[in-house]
Amino acid sequence: MGAAALPLLFIGATALSVAGQISAGRQQENIGRQVAQQQAEIGQQEQAIAESNAKILEEDAKAAKEKAKYDEAMHRDRVRQFLSKQRAAIGRSGVSVAGSPLLALLDTTQKGEMDALAIRKQGQTESKRLLNQASITRKQGKVALYDRQSQGQIALAKGKAARNESYFNAGSSLLSGGYQYYKLFGK
Repeated sequence: MGAAALPLLFIGATALSVAGQISAGRQQENIGRQVAQQQAEIGQQEQAIAESNAKILEEDAKAAKEKAKYDEAMHRDRVRQFLSKQRAAIGRSGVSVAGSPLLALLDTTQKGEMDALAIRKQGQTESKRLLNQASITRKQGKVALYDRQSQGQIALAKGKAARNESYFNAGSSLLSGGYQYYKLFGK
């Protein structure tokens, strides 16, 4: 290889350096795009899971309310049956319903009603708790989606910044190579 080949090798090396820097920058941009797409997909999946969980919680809330309604009705039936047995016992004993037997019947009725209302209230409270949890779960899904989208946008911005930096580096290498060529070969 003669002295005439040296300038061509120098130009080739500079060109390869420039092309490599631009290629690396484009690869970084593509990686940023891929990460952004993946983050968006993950965010959508997380939001879909949260929505599904929220619907399950809403169904559970409805079931809790229905169960409380059923339990309340069953309790009232048991109280009525007990009152019937109390009345029958009073009737068999031949004692007048007035006085203590009447007070016992009233006490049973009152306590039975208080218990039935407590059962209803417990079901309503559980239902509200589950509905609140469903709302929170939905919001968490939205936050996860926005968070993933933000992470994706950051990755995309970093990829674009790497691409732009590669252009500047390539330009710098080209200018530096031209200057070095001029110094070495004077042309």
